[in-house]
Amino acid sequence: VMSERMGLDLHPYPRLTTIRKISQAKDGRSHTDGTAKVMTLLVYMNDAWQDQGAGRLRVLYGPDGFEPYKLEVPPTMGTMFAFLRADNSWHGHPPFAGERRVVQVAWVKDEAELARKKRRNSMAQFFKGIFGR
Repeated sequence: VMSERMGLDLHPYPRLTTIRKISQAKDGRSHTDGTAKVMTLLVYMNDAWQDQGAGRLRVLYGPDGFEPYKLEVPPTMGTMFAFLRADNSWHGHPPFAGERRVVQVAWVKDEAELARKKRRNSMAQFFKGIFGR
């Protein structure tokens, strides 16, 4: 379904699924995904969202802040947003600290990139366990 919707055959690309519950104020800076990613699918799992702006994903025109933006995605239960990685696929969210539940599915270029990302995620979880968030 995603292949058809996005106009790209995703079958050859490995997937990495990440589940996030807590967001720190430093998360969500304006960025494009690295070249290892092919596509990202986000599924938000928050019952409600009170903050007007903070923590809401924005599709941006460039790297210089969160205004103006092309599109804002509310992080509420069941909201899905997908995008192909490109040099100009700027996105991020204004600073938010607290519970912000999201499931991220990333299609990556190859098995080597998948293994690298899994190692990096494992190390991050290890250090968060020792030092906290």
